[in-house]
Amino acid sequence: MQRGQIKQAAANSTKLTLFYFSGLALLFLSFQSSLIPFHHVAFLRIIRSIVLTGMTLLALQVIWSPDCLFSPQQRFRQKIALGISTAWLCCYLWVFAHLPGFFQSDCGNYFLFPTFLYALVEILSLLAEPLNKPLRTMLCLGLTGVISFLLLSALCCLFYFLIYHQPLDEIILLSILATTPSEAWNYLSSFSNTVLASVALIGIMLPLGTCFLLRRAASVPLPSFPSCRKQALLLLVTGYFFCNYGITVFPADRILHLYQKSGPMNMFITLRRNLKQNGEQLTLTPSKAELSAAAPGTVILVLGESASRDQMSAFSPTATNTTPWEKQVREHPHFYFFPNAYSNFPNTIMAVTLALTNVNQYNELPMEKALDMMTLAKKAGFHTYWFSNQDRNTVSDSAITLLASQADYAKWIHGYDEKLLSLLKEVPGSQNNFIVLHLMGSHFRYDKRVPESYRLKRQWSPLPKTEKREWYQRSLHYTDEVLHQLFVYSRDHMRLQCFIYCSDHGENMQYTHTSSPFYFDMVRIPFWVYLSPEYEKTYPDTAAALLRHENSVFTNDLLFDTVAGLLHCSYPEKDPAYDLTDNQYGLTLENARTLHGKRFLSEEGINKQE
Repeated sequence: MQRGQIKQAAANSTKLTLFYFSGLALLFLSFQSSLIPFHHVAFLRIIRSIVLTGMTLLALQVIWSPDCLFSPQQRFRQKIALGISTAWLCCYLWVFAHLPGFFQSDCGNYFLFPTFLYALVEILSLLAEPLNKPLRTMLCLGLTGVISFLLLSALCCLFYFLIYHQPLDEIILLSILATTPSEAWNYLSSFSNTVLASVALIGIMLPLGTCFLLRRAASVPLPSFPSCRKQALLLLVTGYFFCNYGITVFPADRILHLYQKSGPMNMFITLRRNLKQNGEQLTLTPSKAELSAAAPGTVILVLGESASRDQMSAFSPTATNTTPWEKQVREHPHFYFFPNAYSNFPNTIMAVTLALTNVNQYNELPMEKALDMMTLAKKAGFHTYWFSNQDRNTVSDSAITLLASQADYAKWIHGYDEKLLSLLKEVPGSQNNFIVLHLMGSHFRYDKRVPESYRLKRQWSPLPKTEKREWYQRSLHYTDEVLHQLFVYSRDHMRLQCFIYCSDHGENMQYTHTSSPFYFDMVRIPFWVYLSPEYEKTYPDTAAALLRHENSVFTNDLLFDTVAGLLHCSYPEKDPAYDLTDNQYGLTLENARTLHGKRFLSEEGINKQE
């Protein structure tokens, strides 16, 4: 290559690089008043991305020659590559520019990755041109899949920010990965038809349009080609950097966070690996006072879904009586209501995992040593059952599915929650039973949780799905009736000794339940316990302790310890400070937490808007 051509190539790459990054700076400045303060690592990586962009453009010209790459035919390829990389970056740049202080964190790789995305698109379209049509088509389809995935991920991140005004974190990504098709449709169908049509159009047209443009780019002839060795070397180097930096940006970075040592996916994997062995090693402290022996019968734990005590008339003053049965029985002497109960996390998988194991926010017990509630009940002399109206989850053998599988008998159904009553009727009432019923409750969309027959029976007027608060309250009313039916049947036919109702988390009418953004109504939950007259006669101290602690703060990650106390079974690691039935119960507003220890409940009084 001649010296003049090298100068031309250097000038071309410098102009293009400055033009590209000047455009990004103008876009950023349209949202932010100043580029300062920048995190020094982010700033250095942005400088490095400018240098690497120029070097990449220069390398392309050195191998293919400036005249070849800047010919009218090649400009079409460059526009496509530049458009793809810029579209990817602009989605994230728009989010970052609306987050105060975000550029003080290390985000420089978001400026670096588009350089190699641009180079990869241009190189592969160049290499595809001399191939025969079938091979060229296969290469274009593979590249289309990669680009579509990257662009759709960027659009998802932007879409989430537009709705929730927070970046999409790894917990939200876990929720997305754990979402079943029916749950995904319930969520999407809550939006207007215009939004749905736009999402469908983007989902269809983006890969089709990308494939069309790439095939067009790969069909543009060039007058000359470098040697195969040079092509392979450039592709290898570009591919290496593309993959290396690709794992540091969304969604790969969030997925890696999930699998970190402290990440939830690693927590689930650890739980799956050790749960059975831990259960086999569990030894209860011998006692003649165990419930299964002293007062044989049935214990039922009902896990609610997205129920907020703020809108339940049994717990809070509401304009309408949303929970008539619970409000009525709250005055009965055998029912114990806890108006200061909170969830440990505003996410079903995260919350229920701690609720059904002896791992909590306070004891610093690693998940590898977790004991589960179903095994505890079996060791305490009960036949165990798990009946769920929620979809089975397969994300890392979802912790909830794993915990449910420890029961003697487990079954998942689909439909309205009242169908759980028919499953309850299949359980022999003459034996000791420990039964967990997992409701669909008030899971979004709320209007889908109430049977039409129930609406007509209550003479409720039909409402559009957009009336979320009204439908949410109706779903609470329906859940109240389901609880009533379950309670009456088990009391009359199963020698009911104890009935427990606790929701997984609460609900916010605008943002439903999420860790980002977080509001305290997402973790304010209903929690109450019924003790039969026989139970109270057998264990008067337990009833007295529950009554004494009715106004105490409670987080549902202590449900395991409290159920163990209700079953009157103990094990060496049990701490009475986490058991509501024990006089030594020690949780207070000052030490109680949520978000798995990241937020103190005492902050609720400071942040009234939450």
